[in-house]
Amino acid sequence: MRMRKREKGFRQSEIFLHETEIQMLDRLKARLGLPSRSAAISAVMASTNIDAITPTVLQRMPNFARWNEDQNEETQ
Repeated sequence: MRMRKREKGFRQSEIFLHETEIQMLDRLKARLGLPSRSAAISAVMASTNIDAITPTVLQRMPNFARWNEDQNEETQ
């Protein structure tokens, strides 16, 4: 019997990505032969040391700064 993704623990999440981030995921997907962008996101997360991510690191990321500005505009 085939299990559905939800039964396997997968959950759908709303995510907003910049075009450059989507291009990076597509490159990773193609390079590794992954079936989807979601699989590429999972690969990136699995290879990341989340304890090394700090507010200082985020401030050096251009896409994070842009995302943060957009969030602030939406809440005003």
